[in-house]
Amino acid sequence: MAVRNGMQRIGLGAALLLVATTASAGTAMAIEKTPREDQPLVEKCRQLAIEHNPEHDLQDKQVDDSNLPDYERGEEFELLVSFLGHGNTFHNVTCHVSPEGEVSYKGHDQGGLPSVGS
Repeated sequence: MAVRNGMQRIGLGAALLLVATTASAGTAMAIEKTPREDQPLVEKCRQLAIEHNPEHDLQDKQVDDSNLPDYERGEEFELLVSFLGHGNTFHNVTCHVSPEGEVSYKGHDQGGLPSVGS
């Protein structure tokens, strides 16, 4: 019986490792796919979030993920950007991108999960 329980624990640990590795790889791929010429949209969204939430210092926070790879120029778009926070928190910022490429701030929340990615 003890051997069976030990094997179940090993199987569960391996499954959790696989899920964590797959999620990290997916996040890295999303960031890697982000076109360099569209990065200013993420930075503009960051600046607007800083202006609207001066108590949250996003200036030095690293981008964890964004849905920018889904953006198509000339289309209206809801831009979601997740910044790594302190400990296990994420700063999730939502901006609107007009068909002309103008960025406006919509909202910001802080939570235990990023707003995009897995």
